[in-house]
Amino acid sequence: MCMGLRADLWSRRSGEPCIARHRNPETALVIHHADIELLECAHAVRRKIARYSRGLLEILGDDLVGVCLYGSLARGCHNGATSDVDMIVVVRGNCSELDESRVLELHRNSAILIDAKFVTEDQMHLDAFAPPVEFLLKLIDGWKIVHVPEGRRDFLLDRQDAFEAGVWLVGPTVADLLRPVPWPLIAESLDYLYPHIVTHFKNPVLMLCRVAYAWTHRELCSKKRAGEWAMVELDAQWASTLETALAEYAAGCAKSSISADEIQAFEGYCSGLRCFGISDVLGPIG
Repeated sequence: MCMGLRADLWSRRSGEPCIARHRNPETALVIHHADIELLECAHAVRRKIARYSRGLLEILGDDLVGVCLYGSLARGCHNGATSDVDMIVVVRGNCSELDESRVLELHRNSAILIDAKFVTEDQMHLDAFAPPVEFLLKLIDGWKIVHVPEGRRDFLLDRQDAFEAGVWLVGPTVADLLRPVPWPLIAESLDYLYPHIVTHFKNPVLMLCRVAYAWTHRELCSKKRAGEWAMVELDAQWASTLETALAEYAAGCAKSSISADEIQAFEGYCSGLRCFGISDVLGPIG
């Protein structure tokens, strides 16, 4: 475990990578400040992300492999009012209880809603449905460490999202550390996720669109991109529903005005696309 790094070891010049002075100079990592500055969000959010990344370096030292930001912020459609900041933190092996407690304290003091998943290198590379995850930070009556040795059934979607659009905040590039998830495993993950969308997710209409988009294109996309795609490709009867969902997402509405019956009907329509084959229903996708 790294003993902690003094603040004067970090460059304060905007856009300059900061090199942590680890015990082993050959494994020194950089914080990619230039990439952080390109994120489409408020300056205060970018500062908090940089501070959180630096804190992880200070706590984990040589045990840290890299930190990858993915999700809406990486894809350029982050909503400051409702979106969280998704991160995958890759470590070399199992974290000590002391490291976990220090990470938890960092998380509680981050002043930003970060959804962080901590995984080992082996877990990150495992091509298997529901791979184990070292631990998560979950908001359950306050932030808590949650170990997931039984595996996360949606983690492969997170990994694929990071592969397609991830921004590495610390450490190597996506190409250096990640490889694409095989499509059959993505499809299995989507099929697991689908029945839970209406009851467990914000913006269920746009989440349903994301799954339909993935089934069609065999790649992931943001809620905004999926909704815009659905406006063009799906049946015109859903245009009003989709317009409302996109407008509410852009406005950061905490609660949707779309009725439960309408959402359930749209879920049934999307399920039909999957059952009958999207190309058969929509025609060839250009």
